[in-house]
Amino acid sequence: MLLYSYDAHLGPKEANNLYNYFSFIFFNTWIYNNLSANNQGAELYRWQAKRRRNGGGLWWFEISILWARTFKVIPGRYNAVAYLVNHNQNEAIQKINYRFRFGDAKNVYIGKREGSTFVPPGGNFAVFEPGIDIGSSIPVYTTFEFTEMPVWLQVSQEKINQLKVLVSNIQLVDEATSPRLSATIKNNSLFTIPNVGVVAILYDAGGNAISTSRTYFDQLAPLENTEINFTWPEPLPGEVVEKEIIPMYNIFSAKLQ
Repeated sequence: MLLYSYDAHLGPKEANNLYNYFSFIFFNTWIYNNLSANNQGAELYRWQAKRRRNGGGLWWFEISILWARTFKVIPGRYNAVAYLVNHNQNEAIQKINYRFRFGDAKNVYIGKREGSTFVPPGGNFAVFEPGIDIGSSIPVYTTFEFTEMPVWLQVSQEKINQLKVLVSNIQLVDEATSPRLSATIKNNSLFTIPNVGVVAILYDAGGNAISTSRTYFDQLAPLENTEINFTWPEPLPGEVVEKEIIPMYNIFSAKLQ
């Protein structure tokens, strides 16, 4: 079942006016509700269902997919990223399957990549797929979609307040030769956090993402403070004016020791 499909070759500022979202109200079936287009030509999809909680009532759950892109690493190899926002402050998804699709300059299908991810509560997050090999084809159009019905789980506000991963001291050097991005990441909590992926996104003066990378930790111990590094094998495709680093971890896996 297709839950969301959105073609995007846009940076965050280009996508700033896109109100693309899908909405859920849980029940035992899914209902297609509405389809329209905004002034940038992106499609808007909505799904509805019902959920009864705390004695009944109607509950809405929303995620915005702001953009989806592919970024060249070396000739013939790409990273794909979808940039999303979970508007639900105390609701998260432990696991959901997704699919990237890729098209060339004529929007001819040239490949796909499937996987699964979690959705953290309340805020921006990224879905990152590395090392995509499409042969001699060049991906120009990228489509991202969720491919199954999500199961939303409530997260206590206490856990959200306590579980903080902080990023500081972000520095980018050697942009024109062998770029390297460094930063400090700190688990500012008493939780042990396993399987932490850290996604870096670099933006140009127009607010458009021009490159991405990811690093990974098996675990962040309580109050652990560590250095992280991202490297690129080739010069960046433009001047970087903004750097964003997004720690990604499944909040349901984080445990107090």
